[in-house]
Amino acid sequence: RMSWFGEAVDATLERKGLPPSLRYLPLIESGYRPGAVSRARAVGLWQFMEPTARGFGMGVTPLLDERRNPFKSTEAATDFLQQLRGQFGSWFLALAAYNSGPYRVQRLLETHAPLVPPSDSLFWALRRHLPRETQDYIPKLFAAALVAEDPEAHGFEVPSDTLSFTFDEVVVPDATTLDVVADAAGVTLADIQRLNPEIVRGMTPPGRETILRVPAGQGWYFRERYALI
Repeated sequence: RMSWFGEAVDATLERKGLPPSLRYLPLIESGYRPGAVSRARAVGLWQFMEPTARGFGMGVTPLLDERRNPFKSTEAATDFLQQLRGQFGSWFLALAAYNSGPYRVQRLLETHAPLVPPSDSLFWALRRHLPRETQDYIPKLFAAALVAEDPEAHGFEVPSDTLSFTFDEVVVPDATTLDVVADAAGVTLADIQRLNPEIVRGMTPPGRETILRVPAGQGWYFRERYALI
């Protein structure tokens, strides 16, 4: 799945001047699954909670959950990470805040290190005071990077044939069901669902047009067929 979205993540990180190693964050957050849902109800590649997602402009409704949109969520996550890095002055503290919440990390600093300049070493000094999941978060990121850079050396077989996430964009009217889109595009419903994971009930929202993705090369075919429906 990383091959589907890695290029978009890399391009966003480069455009914003963020460390390229952050490409492995969705690997430990969600396994690069747009539909991943945690026990705490965090959703998507970057595991956004609903209030945070709304704060970064993503819609969350019964029909449309843009936390599952790999492109919008990547844009929001990189903005959030950039914001946390500016707030805490350290990437390790910023990542701890991304995982456990900025208020928790801020309280921890105020309680245990109010006069200490921010640094990555400060994360290690205060690590034992963080929740267990956050204690393991940065070691997991290091591990994911090491394994992903040379998977075969760590006993993983690199897939030789993976599905692509290339697509054409089409505009559909409100309350359009995905099975109709699939029929008009000449592809399977599973193809349309995979390309549009943010459509969570099989139908686009009422009251407005929606941009959907169809497999690359099928956009023209969809427009011709859909006009006949």
